[in-house]
Amino acid sequence: MKLSIIAIFFSFSMSSLIAQNNNLKILKDELTVYEGVITKEGLSKSVLFTEINKWIAIYFVSANDVIQFSDKESGELIAKGVHSYTQGVAPYKLKYTLSITVKDGRFKFNITITSWLVGTVYTPSLHRLIDKPNAKYSIKCFAIIKSIRENIVNELVKIGGASEDEDW
Repeated sequence: MKLSIIAIFFSFSMSSLIAQNNNLKILKDELTVYEGVITKEGLSKSVLFTEINKWIAIYFVSANDVIQFSDKESGELIAKGVHSYTQGVAPYKLKYTLSITVKDGRFKFNITITSWLVGTVYTPSLHRLIDKPNAKYSIKCFAIIKSIRENIVNELVKIGGASEDEDW
């Protein structure tokens, strides 16, 4: 129970961090799809695309395994990721697709949850969670999923920002 409350509190605090960012506009906020636009005034499409690729190389264990499609000319990038999370003795894995489209001064992201693993068995579908939103298990899963995707967005918002040690 305490872990569920902590996960829900963490989720709400992450939401408030995201909401405070003026460079972020959320377009879609559903359990399986989270989409928005991040504005980066003064940065060209080319620079943003390069910065996003650097971010992927740092954020994920192996960028080569994660990136499924990357086209600098069109500004499109598709990556498949997995986030692992352990609560008590049950390991959770969230699989998702991250699609990014870059334009001058901004980029659009789309995080689509593709599967949810608890222990060693994939749940038949995320619809089971959606069908019973008030179930204790669903509430716990929603909080974990929301905190993971918001953590991704908080990291995306940092892309293209000035480095503290830029004057080396």
